[in-house]
Amino acid sequence: SGTVVLEDLDYNVFIAPGYPIEVTTFEDELNSDGDCSLSEALVAAAGTEADACVFPGGKANIVLPTGTYILSNTPDISGAHISINGQGSTINSGGWGVDTETSLELHDLKITVAGTGLTGLKDVRLHNVAFTRSGLSNESGLGAQKIHLQSSTVECLGAPSTCLDCLEGATINNSTV
Repeated sequence: SGTVVLEDLDYNVFIAPGYPIEVTTFEDELNSDGDCSLSEALVAAAGTEADACVFPGGKANIVLPTGTYILSNTPDISGAHISINGQGSTINSGGWGVDTETSLELHDLKITVAGTGLTGLKDVRLHNVAFTRSGLSNESGLGAQKIHLQSSTVECLGAPSTCLDCLEGATINNSTV
């Protein structure tokens, strides 16, 4: 009971606890061959069983081995609460399936999204992330009800209407937009 006031928030403890989903392949796949790809981990985190990715519910903490991942058909993760610990990895994507109930925490990643960016989110937290939205879409690059950036960059190339679109409030620390 009581009230907690966060004055000097320590962003080194940015990753909230969650059930770990270990990605075991760099392949961009959704199949049943006994491994766990990033696409399959996202599907599992959104509540649907996917190959060897096990997730009992709650908040997912996807852990990526360092490398490059391509998400040609990013699965729908609407309503999920997901943390991705990239450990310096790169994700190249065509876009993400999200909604206003989706919360994402992204850590130690380089993300390039062609076309529509990460928009329509409930909450997005980037810590040590380089996010680039490319293409000529008129949509925002990064859009959410609440946005928190720590030691990150957000860049929009092409002709976006807005690079950063935040409805309720943004916290930007040691970051570039």
